[in-house]
Amino acid sequence: MRKQIPIEQLRVGMYVTKLDISWSKTPFWRHRMRVGSLDHIEALRACGVRFVEIDAEKGLDLASQGGSVSTVDPSSTRIADLLSRASQPQGKEPSTPFEEELTIAKEVHKQAKAVIGQAMGDARQGRKLDLDALSMVSERLVESVLRNKDAISSLSRLKSFDEYTFFHSVNVAILALAMGRQRGMPREALSRLGLGALLHDIGKMKIPHDLLNAPRRLDEGEREIIKQHVMRGAEYLSQHTVLPEETLRPLLEHHERVDGSGYPAGRRRKDLSRPGLIASIVDVYDAITSDRVYHKGMTPNQALRQVHGLALEGSLDLDSVRELIQCLGVYPVGSCVMLSTGEIGVVSRPNPADPSKPVLLLVRDGSTPCQPPKPFDLVEQPTQPSRSIVATVDPRQIGIDPNRVLDSPSA
Repeated sequence: MRKQIPIEQLRVGMYVTKLDISWSKTPFWRHRMRVGSLDHIEALRACGVRFVEIDAEKGLDLASQGGSVSTVDPSSTRIADLLSRASQPQGKEPSTPFEEELTIAKEVHKQAKAVIGQAMGDARQGRKLDLDALSMVSERLVESVLRNKDAISSLSRLKSFDEYTFFHSVNVAILALAMGRQRGMPREALSRLGLGALLHDIGKMKIPHDLLNAPRRLDEGEREIIKQHVMRGAEYLSQHTVLPEETLRPLLEHHERVDGSGYPAGRRRKDLSRPGLIASIVDVYDAITSDRVYHKGMTPNQALRQVHGLALEGSLDLDSVRELIQCLGVYPVGSCVMLSTGEIGVVSRPNPADPSKPVLLLVRDGSTPCQPPKPFDLVEQPTQPSRSIVATVDPRQIGIDPNRVLDSPSA
């Protein structure tokens, strides 16, 4: 039996079949769900849900709770609060200004892509890895993250359809290291995490290329072959080098899920390592923000919402997802936003002191393009009333390429 109830009466264990708003406006990506935690309820409330429809045959009914009104734990974190207040990074403050480090970071990113490309080629041919080159570039990534994690993290926006595997491996390493620095991991641990993240997908070189890039839905047998890339990667590395177990964790665990639904071992939260938890989250985030043969990449804000939704549903570690959101900021570099004046801007630099006020490149004033784009700092506004971000925008719907804007000579 289905019934409509106010959000105040929603309890853990109830089965929700309908909302009074579109599901697309929430972080949940199923159109029906069992409420698994108070975080689920808080996320719905934060998105503006006032009434829900529940199925009393598939979940708890009001009667089974004595008809009482639920009490929401006030300490439970709302997604709206989480996405509007990113915490200060842990550990030391940046020792190098953003723009200065960005110049260095671009060269490190380019070198890392070349080195991982060579490593992937060696793996496909069965040759021994150049571990010295991989370790050297991993250390350069670590050093850049330690100087200013925001600068090199901003380059995770760089993608290539034709070279997806190379860019993805580098981006996963960058994001993993940024999360590691965010939580204050020691230098030695960051070094192991960075190298492991770079190599997390090396086993894909042992999977037929046509299967990896098939522009169609794979059948069950083909999906099982794809899943073999994890153990094939571990086998290849064991044949050609000796790596610490902590370095292998990102490879072995980046497809595991905290509810046991992942592969290859179906491990649950208690059996997963910190490097593995980090790798599983940044692997998903970078994948869904990339164009693939079977889907168009999401915007950074959409991707953060989906990753957070997956955590609320129990497959990703919620605390680690919150760290990613805090690490990238409310509006990751490359996000396209609308101001209270109707102007459109692309986020060019985060503001750790106030994540809701990043530095922008204004690209449109109403219907008039800004050529060249105009730098605008939401903190240092010379005129009143001050402008603020009122919405994120899908740049493809308004004909803007954020990467072209950010990489233009005038940026």
